[in-house]
Amino acid sequence: MKLRDDELTTCALCGRDGHAAPALDGVLRRCTDCDFRWTAEAAPPPDELYDEDYYLTGGYQDYFASGRQRRFEAGRRLRWLSSVVGPSVLVEAGCAGGYFLEAARGAGFTVTGVEVSRVAAAFAVDHLGVPVRQGYFEQVAPSLRADVVCAWHVLEHVDDPRRFLRAARQVLTPGGWLALEVPNIASRSGVKTPPSRR
Repeated sequence: MKLRDDELTTCALCGRDGHAAPALDGVLRRCTDCDFRWTAEAAPPPDELYDEDYYLTGGYQDYFASGRQRRFEAGRRLRWLSSVVGPSVLVEAGCAGGYFLEAARGAGFTVTGVEVSRVAAAFAVDHLGVPVRQGYFEQVAPSLRADVVCAWHVLEHVDDPRRFLRAARQVLTPGGWLALEVPNIASRSGVKTPPSRR
């Protein structure tokens, strides 16, 4: 389905509505006010989207069999995080299979993960032994407190980024850290990646 460039919409980030958000490559929309980009068509609910098929064949070749690569990525993120904050209480929103939690726990952090996918949460608990609460971060957040909240490539998956960020602020102790990583569609890999996979 070709998206119309003149379709009126509301930006999920700045909240501005009633203006055109041009379609980019027929897949993404871009807010002309704040430059936020989002997928043009609504995705299925995350608990349906991130099922076993997603982790075995959909978004990954086989997420659970790629532990070495996942641990490498977790180590890279942990090295950066450790350069700004020492071991403390950490919550990871959208922790997937728990590899970052495993690395952070090994570095002395007290960790908890939140993951919408029942399959990924079970993997993290059963195979890596890390504590994970299965559910939506925004719903679980009121019961959590942490010095650090991490969300690695999660923000681009949520329907309401502002709601997600408010939930993260609610979890954080005074002076706490929010660590986010999001894709850069202008990067070399972003430009090379087909729009349907961004």
